Formats: sequence, structure tokens, C-alpha cells
Amino acid sequence: MEIDQSPPEDTAQCYQFRLSSAGKINLSAGVVWAWDADDEDEGSNARLTYSISQNVVESQSGQDIFSINPTSGLVTTAVCCLDRETMPEYRIEVLAMDGGGLRGSGTVVVRLVDVNDNSPRLTRDMWSVEVEETQPTHPPGAPTLLHLTTADHDTSNYFYYRVVAGSGWGWDHFAVRTVGSTGHLYATHTLDYEDPSHRRGFRFLVQVTDKGRGGWGDARHTDTAWVEVRVRDVNDNAPVFSRPSAHVTLSENTPTGTLLASLPASDPDKMGQQGVWYRVEGGWGALRVEGDGGVRLWRTLDREAPGGEVGVARIIATDEGVPPLSSTATLTITVVDVNDCPPRLLPPTTLRVMEGAPAALLGHLTATDDDLWQLGHGPPFTFAMAPSNPPQVTRYLTLRYLPERDSGRGGAEVWTLGPLDREQRSRLTLEVVVTDAGGQAASHPVTVLVGDLNDNPMKPGHKTVYLWKTQGGGTETSLGRVYVEDPDDCDLADKTFAWATPPHPLFSLHPNTGHIHASPLLREGRYELQFSVSDSVWEQRAVRASVSVRVRHLPHDSLIHAVPLTITHTKPTAITKDWTPEEGGGGLGTLTSAIKKILGNGVVGVEVVSVYGPSDDTSNNTHHHPSEPPCYTCVWISVREVDGRFMDPVKLQGLLEIHLQQIEEVMKLRVLVADPQTLSHPHSLPHSHATSTPVTPSYVASLASVSLPLQVVDANKTALVTPRLWPSPRPCSPAPFPQHPPCTASTCLNGGRCLHSRCICPGGSSGPRCKILSRSLNGSGWTWVPPPAPCLPFTLSLRLLLRRPYALVLYSGPLSPSPPLTPSPMVAVQVVEGRPEVIVEGARGALRVQVNTTLHMDSWHTLHFHFTSQDLLTMWFMHDEAPAHFARQTVNYLDDVYPNRWIGCSSTVPWHAR
Repeated sequence: MEIDQSPPEDTAQCYQFRLSSAGKINLSAGVVWAWDADDEDEGSNARLTYSISQNVVESQSGQDIFSINPTSGLVTTAVCCLDRETMPEYRIEVLAMDGGGLRGSGTVVVRLVDVNDNSPRLTRDMWSVEVEETQPTHPPGAPTLLHLTTADHDTSNYFYYRVVAGSGWGWDHFAVRTVGSTGHLYATHTLDYEDPSHRRGFRFLVQVTDKGRGGWGDARHTDTAWVEVRVRDVNDNAPVFSRPSAHVTLSENTPTGTLLASLPASDPDKMGQQGVWYRVEGGWGALRVEGDGGVRLWRTLDREAPGGEVGVARIIATDEGVPPLSSTATLTITVVDVNDCPPRLLPPTTLRVMEGAPAALLGHLTATDDDLWQLGHGPPFTFAMAPSNPPQVTRYLTLRYLPERDSGRGGAEVWTLGPLDREQRSRLTLEVVVTDAGGQAASHPVTVLVGDLNDNPMKPGHKTVYLWKTQGGGTETSLGRVYVEDPDDCDLADKTFAWATPPHPLFSLHPNTGHIHASPLLREGRYELQFSVSDSVWEQRAVRASVSVRVRHLPHDSLIHAVPLTITHTKPTAITKDWTPEEGGGGLGTLTSAIKKILGNGVVGVEVVSVYGPSDDTSNNTHHHPSEPPCYTCVWISVREVDGRFMDPVKLQGLLEIHLQQIEEVMKLRVLVADPQTLSHPHSLPHSHATSTPVTPSYVASLASVSLPLQVVDANKTALVTPRLWPSPRPCSPAPFPQHPPCTASTCLNGGRCLHSRCICPGGSSGPRCKILSRSLNGSGWTWVPPPAPCLPFTLSLRLLLRRPYALVLYSGPLSPSPPLTPSPMVAVQVVEGRPEVIVEGARGALRVQVNTTLHMDSWHTLHFHFTSQDLLTMWFMHDEAPAHFARQTVNYLDDVYPNRWIGCSSTVPWHAR
């Protein structure tokens, strides 16, 4: 007899089944199985029966959700359509009972597997977006304009988006691409604000699907929403010219101001109301374009100038958008010749004759004309002596006109009428009038140089040499030539030179040329030298010649405060002749006396620091060839004031420029406040006033530890040996942070004192040089400041507190009158009726920019002016220390007047309070 003593045991204490969501009834979930240790062949104790002890009930019907087969243990659904989104997981308890009534239990976990049984829903019924007008691009490069998002209760979703065809205006201009679960709306065509149909906006439908069984046609698995797209105007159109090119033909004597062509341009942006401004490039720099696109002639044309027959000008129109866009039209100008150029002589125009020679033919003259000969503006030429020739010329020279010469173009011969004496006339200038076939005539000089013979004996002579030395070593210095009185100039080969006393150890003499050189070890003081000169032609022996050398060390402050003056059409030997440091005299004395008188009682002395000319024109060489470039003399001066200090070079240069006409009247020569090396060509000196950047004091100061080159100006009886100075180039690259050297007595400004290599500054000044960083001017004075470097681009910033509505704030430009048609660069900042404005003048004309707002008196304001290489000037305006000015109405006004160009609170360019 079997006794039931083993209850059934589940093979697994917990079963986990997976079941599809939304399945039908009697859907199998899984099988549970138990084991009984009793013998299955002995009685019924091992027979197992399965049941559910704890089921899950459906909330709506109250019916059990699961059932189990009592024999097999198969668990199935008793109801249909279980929803994972409502209940994702179910737990039931099952029992296994054997034939003896013993039981075992286990847990069944049923997890529902998600299926696509929920509809997707766009998160908005209406999508609105404002976008900037676009350029035509295509996916995948087209930028995203709008992100579309969708909600779906299903766990796994794969969304697809599209624009519904024909759903509204503009549907064909857009498409949607799917990125992850998001739809990216982009434009497939250009969105152009200037198109009226685009300007009113677009409205269409977009659709999403989760790809249910019915696809796009299954309404249960799709959703739609409206999209509104508004287009915002941007500066995407360059100005458009009414015509891209034009051609005009005009005479070269066309008066200035003549309208040559009208090339207006318009900008489609801002509904055609955006402003356009113009500039011109090329066209010989003789054109000016007006605000309406009219191109006028503002400078006289010259067909005979290089490239003067045909000119091409580029008219550039730039809009006022951000960033500004520009376009170009071309104006071609053909210049018709007029007979405006008189004929000119062809070289050689310098002829030579030896003194004492009988009457002879010196040379032939021919001419040419730059005008068009085909129009009768050329040969045949006629030649004649000008009536203005003085008697001393007509007494010795004559001209013979030869019509048949130069292949019938005409020519002439120059003859002497008898022997010439060089000691009376070393050169003669014959004025010759040449006339072309059209009647244009001009007078041209023909120079006759008289060769020298050694026909005069020499006499004893004395010479004084003034030597200005600088700090540093150096090499031997030329002091000029030993001087004896001799009217002849070209007899050096007949002379020999020797010491009349034992040679001085600090000086050397060349026996054949008579040149004296001084040792670099020469100290300050006076040296007396004795020489003897012999002439083999006249058989003169040991004619005495004495030389007095006066050596002076130039103070360092004199160098760093020096300013250059260039005097044209005169040699250094001519301007230093008869000048002495003590008594003045000569041209150099006239110059220093005039400067001292102009500067007034505050000046105790004008010191000559340096005198030089072209490197080959500083000795007493009278054989200057007239065809060579014109000569000049550069004089550097420094001015000592009553307090013992030297005047600031920037101030000195400005005062000299202001009184330049007075200096020229005294000197009766052209004068420039400039060093010749600052000009485009040192020999091509203009016939008018000119200005230049003043010497940078730090430059000369940097040479304090080296030897400056010395150059001699030998005027026979005197010689002046001075250092050759030149101005500092103004670098355009940003300079490194300056490392200030130890101070000197002159480097401490505004009353500062140099103590232990540092400047001790009085109240109101600061920094390593005691600078004053602000100035208060009441309309009766000014402050000299160094001019800006001539480099582009550069920015000028000013901080102003105004108490008057009219003021000249800053001026950089010529201080003396300039002739017409050759404008000098100029920048001026001024306040007119409380409104700041800047005026720029240069080779391309004038430009005026004004701030369209009135500055408040007794309030600080900051202005920034930015100059670029494209002749553009941008003005920035900054509110400062005026919080009440940042009202919304004010901010809106500044945004309109200075778009992205004003600094302050609520601006796109913030101002950081200090």
C-alpha cells in the first residue's frame, strides 16, 4: 500500500512569459510544469492537476484574464486585446495538486510585447516660424528652418514626415527630412523677400506617419498640422546699375564739373528703399561720383600723361546693409587731343666751350611735341632767340634757324661770337623760343658751360671748419679741402698739398686732392692746422694755407628735438656760405633769424643740427649739369626755450607749417617742412608747400649709442660737418608694449623731474613720462599731438565732454595753404550744432560723415572712427554714463540710425561699465 508523502514541486518557482499586445482570446502564453516524487505506477498520488490560485481580473467585465489547462499546465488568455500601454505586465499564482491532495505553487509573470497600435500625434496643431530669405540650395546641405516633433505611446516608433502636396500656398517650396524621430523642414527653392508673393508668407500642411500596416493611407497611423512660414528681409542683393558700362569721348580741355555719364544704381532690399552710396576707382583720379550716380570731371585731363589717351574708371555702388554689398559699373573714357602742349627741346641742351676759344659751332637743337602730329599739333618747328635774353648772353651767343634740318621738322645751331673768360662767366643760359605748326610756343633754356684753364695764380688762404660730433665712435671724418684763393676751379691736377708744420696726429692730408680727414678720437675744442700748396703750371711753391677746426659735441636733447626743413633749388654750399655759428649771416643765418622772430620771445636760440643735400652735391662743385635733377638743401633745427628745454618737435613742426609762407618770403625760395626722404622721390621736389610726418623723437634717441654718419658741406672758406639725420618710418604693425629706458632731464614732461632714473610727476600727470591724458580747452587754445600713422586700416577713438555746440576737436592735415588740384590728406573731427562729424580729404576727393544725433552737454560720449583701405569711413557712437538714455524709444532710434554700430546697454555691442 502506497502512502502519499511527497507534495508536487514546480520545476521553476517563477515563470516569465512574453505575450503580444492586442492579441486575440486563447492566446498561449506558456506552460508551467511540476514534479512529484511519488511513484507514478503505484496509485494516483503522482497524478498532477494545475489551477490558478490568484488570477488577474479585467476591470471592465470582471472576468479573469488568464486560464490554465489543468492537465498540461498551458497558460492562455481568457480575454482578448490586452493593451500594453494600459498594463505592461501581469502576475498570477498557479497551483499543482497531486492525487493525494498535496500542493505546490509558483509565480507566472506575463509581459506584453508592444505592437504599433497607437496613432502618432504632432505636438502642435499649428507651427509658425520666421526665416531669413535664402539662396537656392539642395539637401542635404539645405539648412533646417523648423523642427517638427511627434508624440506616440508605442515603445518603438519610426516616424516619417512629408509636406502634403497641394495643401496650401508654397507647399512646393519646402520638404521635410527625418532625423531620428524629428522632422526637419527645409526650403527646396529660393525664399526671396523681394518677391511680393513670398513676402506675404507661406501656409501648408505637414504630415507624419509611424508606418502602420496601411502606410500613408492609414488614418489611424498618420497625423497632420499646419505650418506658417514668414520670410524676413536680409541684405542679400547688391545694388543694380541701370547699365553695367558706358563709354564717353571728350576733349582733354573739357572743363571741370562736366557731367560725363549717369550710372545710377538701386538696391532691391528693403522694398527698394535701401540707400546706396558711390565711389570711383581709376580714371586717373580725375573723376568724382555724386550721390545720384552722376560721374563728373573734377580735375583737368591730360592726354599726354602716361595712359592719358584712354582711361577706365570703376564706379562702385555700396548699399547700407549689414554686411554692405557692392557692385561695379565700368566707364571708359577716350580723350581727344587739343594743341595744349608747346614743343620742347630734345637733348642735348647743355653745350660746352673752352675759355679763350674763338667763335665756333657749339651744337644743334631739335624739338618734339607731345600732341598728335596728325592733327597739325606738331612740326614744322621754328626756333628763335627769346627777346628776354640779357645783353651778356646776346654779346657772346647767337642762334641760326635751319628749317630743313631734322627731316624738315626744323632745327637750329648755337654759335659763340668770340672767346669767353670762365672767371667772368662760368656759364651762360640762352633762352630759345620753339613754336609748333599750330602756334603753340614755349621758351627753353640752353646752357653753355665754359671750360676752365689754369690761367690764374693762387694766393694764401684761410679756412674755418665747424664740426658737430655726436655720441659714439665712428670712422675718420672728411673736413673738406685745403683752401687757397684761386679763381680757377679745374686746376686740381696741377696742385700738390703738404703739411707746413709737423703733421697733427689727429688729422690726415691727401697730397693730391688736398682733402683733410679727422680722427674719431677728436675732442671738443679748437685746432689750428698749417699747410702749403704748390702749382706746377705757375711754378708756385709752398703757398701757405691755414685751417681752423672747431669741434663741438651736439647734446642728445638737440638731436631728439630736431625738425627738418627742405629748401628747394639751392645747394648746401650756397646756403652755408658766409654763415658762422656766432654771427649768423648768409642764407642759413637768414633762416634761423626768421624762425626765431616767428616763434617769439619764448625762444632763446635756434640751433642748426644738420645740413646736407644729395650725397653727391655737398662740396663746392660748380660743374653741376643742368640736366641733372634739381638740387635741394635739408636743414635740421632745434629750438631752445627760455626754461632751457628744447621745444617739442611736434609743436615745432606745426608752428613752422603755420608760418611757412613767412619763411618762404624771407628766404625767397620754396620751403617744405619735411625731410627729402619722406617724399616719393627726393629729386622730384614739388613747386608748392608740402607737409610730412614729423620726426619721431624716440627714433633719434635710439641712435644715441651709435655713431651717426657725418657729411661735410664745403663752401671754400668755410666747411660745416654735421650728422646726417632722417625721420623714423611709422610702422603699420602693432608696436610691442614699450619698455621705457631710464629718464633724462628732457624726457620728463609737464614739469616732471628725473630722479634716480625715474620721472617724479607733478599733480595731474602720470606714467613713466608724466603725460597728461586729458585736456580741457575753452575755445582759446589747442594741444599738439603726434599725427596718426599713415596706415590703413586704423581706428580713431575720442572721449568728449562738451560744453559748447560748436568745436574743432581734432585736426590732422596741412597747416599752410595748398595749391588747387593737389589736395593734401586731411582729417578733421568737429562738432556742429551739437552733432559730431568727421571730414576726410584726399586724392579722391572729400568725405563728410555726421552723427545723426545731438550730444548732450556736460555728458561724456565716446566716438570711434574706423578707416579702411576701401576709402570707407565708419562712425560708431557710444552712450556713456547716461543710464536715462537707454529707454526703449532711444534704443530703437539708435538701432535705426546706427544698425550694429552703436555701443551701450541694450546694444548688440555691449558697453561694460567701469
